[in-house]
Amino acid sequence: MKLVFNLPHMLRLKAMMQPWEATVTGSDQTRMAKCADEWGYEMIAVPEHFAIPNDHVELSGPHYLQSTVAQAYLAGATERIRLNSCITVLPLQHPIVLAKALATADWMSSGRMMVTFGVGWLAREFELLGVPFSERGRIAERVDFIKSQPEFDGRPFDVVHGLGTTRVGEGHVARDDPNGRPGMSGEEIVERLSWLGEQGVTVSAVPLPPVRSVDEYLDYAQWVIEEVKPKVP
Repeated sequence: MKLVFNLPHMLRLKAMMQPWEATVTGSDQTRMAKCADEWGYEMIAVPEHFAIPNDHVELSGPHYLQSTVAQAYLAGATERIRLNSCITVLPLQHPIVLAKALATADWMSSGRMMVTFGVGWLAREFELLGVPFSERGRIAERVDFIKSQPEFDGRPFDVVHGLGTTRVGEGHVARDDPNGRPGMSGEEIVERLSWLGEQGVTVSAVPLPPVRSVDEYLDYAQWVIEEVKPKVP
């Protein structure tokens, strides 16, 4: 099982983050990405939106990056970890320009770029960017066009089956966590990841306990790699 490193403050959703994450800076993210790269995590994923209407901020959050730019930066700050989008809203971007950006970043990173395409769902975002919302379903044509570009030299796109982050409630004590923080125990994480592997999942995020700072987050992430991952089949 290969593990995803969930980089904090890639978005700002109350249901999917802890309060301290909103204070994480780009410099913090760079430091964390370097640690994840050194420790052996497989992938970092970057979500994307271009414009969140005011009446959707409460639901969708106010903070997103442009995925390809962020992936390219993180690739430049690391040496081996793969960089994925989660997701790239394909209908909002010109396929030729996007293909060139992805191919450039992939070349400069020695083939570490990945991309997950989505059709998008926020009609007002499409309206703000002047893209017909009703035509967003033609994503297969755009994907085929991007794959056909000479920059990709006929290489197939990877297909990775994965599962997102699970947030763990305050009431669950992580008995194997050396700092005694709430969360899943090492044994329970091994059991969960092993079950996912049996279902055909090859890349998964790790359930996260509530932490209070970047340093606590890194302590936990390193513990997972050193103490938990070797026990997963």
